[in-house]
Amino acid sequence: MCPTRGQSKYENNLLERYLTDPYLRQAVVNWPEVAWAAVSRLRRQLRQAPFDERLRALVNRAEDAVCGLPPPPDAHVHSLVVCPWFRAGDTVIRTLTLTARFDTAVEVTLDDLRIELIYPQDETAEQFFRAASESDGPAPERSGGHA
Repeated sequence: MCPTRGQSKYENNLLERYLTDPYLRQAVVNWPEVAWAAVSRLRRQLRQAPFDERLRALVNRAEDAVCGLPPPPDAHVHSLVVCPWFRAGDTVIRTLTLTARFDTAVEVTLDDLRIELIYPQDETAEQFFRAASESDGPAPERSGGHA
């Protein structure tokens, strides 16, 4: 049986919501693979910052979220590339997500920085995102400052 570690006080954390919201779980076809990749990344970050209590709480919640799910093959668990497949009606939108890290940086702020790039993985996904961007229209112009 999986432990329940209670409600987190970090309710606005997008990663925590992604891992614990049942509707978001249903929206990702290969959710176990994607969730385990997130847990692996969080555990790695915790090894680098073992006294970060907020991160420890997030790791605990993430581990609770994958409890009972078979872990993916080890080859994929530590990968910087994850391929979430999203449900959009009757269509599956396959994406490729690449995470860029700056682990050996001297600056602490750069060491904490993670950049996630999401790309369409096939023609269906490409068409989905192009149609979505075209239907939104141009981005509103900003005034009185730099972009």
